[in-house]
Amino acid sequence: MILHQFEYETFKAYEEKNLGAYPTFTLEQDNLIKDQIIRIRSLSRSNRYLHLFLQLIPLLSLFSLWFLTLNFLPAFFTNTVIQVSLVALCLGFIGYSFVIYTLHEGAGHGLFRTYPKLKLIAFNLPRLKMADPQYYQNCHQKHHKHLGKEEDCAFTNFISLNRFLRSVVPGAGIFFPNDYNIHQNPVRTKSRTITELTGLIVILVELKLLQSHFSLINSLLIVCLLAPWFGMVFDRIRETTEHRFMPAHNLYGTKELGIGIFAQVIGGGPWGQPCHFSHHLAPDLTWYQQVMLHLSLRKIMNKKQKDFFFFNIREYYQ
Repeated sequence: MILHQFEYETFKAYEEKNLGAYPTFTLEQDNLIKDQIIRIRSLSRSNRYLHLFLQLIPLLSLFSLWFLTLNFLPAFFTNTVIQVSLVALCLGFIGYSFVIYTLHEGAGHGLFRTYPKLKLIAFNLPRLKMADPQYYQNCHQKHHKHLGKEEDCAFTNFISLNRFLRSVVPGAGIFFPNDYNIHQNPVRTKSRTITELTGLIVILVELKLLQSHFSLINSLLIVCLLAPWFGMVFDRIRETTEHRFMPAHNLYGTKELGIGIFAQVIGGGPWGQPCHFSHHLAPDLTWYQQVMLHLSLRKIMNKKQKDFFFFNIREYYQ
């Protein structure tokens, strides 16, 4: 992702104006949160196989939904427009959810870190959907270390409206460049080439499976334009929402979408990124542990803190 100087300067001016207005945790709250993080970690260590199973659930679920969508969903409708739209929307969300989970946890934070072979597989899984894990891993490390600063490889504390709109029009990042994206390396590398070849194989498989329900033109429309576009829109909304005008602070620099319906859609499901604030507090926690921490935070934080760190769609657009 390219850092635009105008966007960075706009954010820094806003941050300087609001310096001291950001809520923080009291010492008592800080200790309570640390205790909860230790408790959550200890639960996973004492239930290793359950922990492994819960990490596998997103992959098993998404592969199953992907197969069912391609093979059986079109049969429930007779109208071609409905068929194309619904299959594209489902494939877009499934692909987006898959990339968020495998890229963020698999490449960014070492999913299955105590199982070397599974860890290696998880690292490479994003390639199935044209996402480069090696490029993302390097960027994500900088993001956690330099959140909201010029060195932040995924700076989204302020994205201009024009840049946001250019990133969500049909074909953005697919048929023409989109620099608001950290999934694909803008520079040609060996990892990018492997990713593109792997992703192309998956596209051909999807086209083959769709051929029993759709014409080649409609199949290409679903796989190469509509589904990736839906996923891109979900991702851009999530990334723009999470860090927008939040402080340049590794712990306090993001909002929490939460576990409501809006969060599940925009966050890519419970294993996506609905609990991003919890994630920055304890980056090693996997998806279900982030949800556990989120539920603990709701009891520990006061109203002012929740209003600031927890996303409220009604207040956000007032």
